[in-house]
Amino acid sequence: MNTDTRLGRFDAIGTTDENTTCDCCGKSNLKMTVVLRDADGEFYFYGRTCAARATRTTSAQVGRAAGAAESRRQVAAGQAARYTEYLATEEGLIRFLAGNRVAFDRYAAPRVAAIEWLTKNLERAQAESFIPERVAA
Repeated sequence: MNTDTRLGRFDAIGTTDENTTCDCCGKSNLKMTVVLRDADGEFYFYGRTCAARATRTTSAQVGRAAGAAESRRQVAAGQAARYTEYLATEEGLIRFLAGNRVAFDRYAAPRVAAIEWLTKNLERAQAESFIPERVAA
């Protein structure tokens, strides 16, 4: 992860509205919940002040890092959506299958089955950031 999202021993993953309770102090109805991940892969949902204390940085630095991570996440989601649209075209599907022998062997017969397989595996592809550079523009 880039240094602008690195906060001490944590990586800033972004912000969320789904969890508005701080894992550190228990405060609820937070205006901003920062998602942090430690080196072991554990996720923490902290308010900005607790995140600053945990990372030994300032609240402003936490906000900047979380904002940068959130921007990256949104860009990646947009790229994944464009890549999915590309794969839905016949040319995109053919190019994907030609470069992926396992997928080609398993799903080359009906195009519908290949699209279903791609749809099921979209979340994994997004998590692994499997988005070719030429499509990402």
